[in-house]
Amino acid sequence: MNTRPEDQSSMPSGPQEMQSAYGNPQQRRPGRPRQSIMETIIKSMIRSIAGSLGRAIMRALVGRR
Repeated sequence: MNTRPEDQSSMPSGPQEMQSAYGNPQQRRPGRPRQSIMETIIKSMIRSIAGSLGRAIMRALVGRR
């Protein structure tokens, strides 16, 4: 049987080929950079306040105090 080039798999066969086939794993992906420590702290505080506020609203609606 004759094999045509289109039929052959183009998967990398070793670690060196995998790096060249899929790019350098050390490179940063395009998109938004990581968040700063301050942004993380502010997000955490907002989530905490929102959770407490949500519980308080639910208690008021249900009638628990």
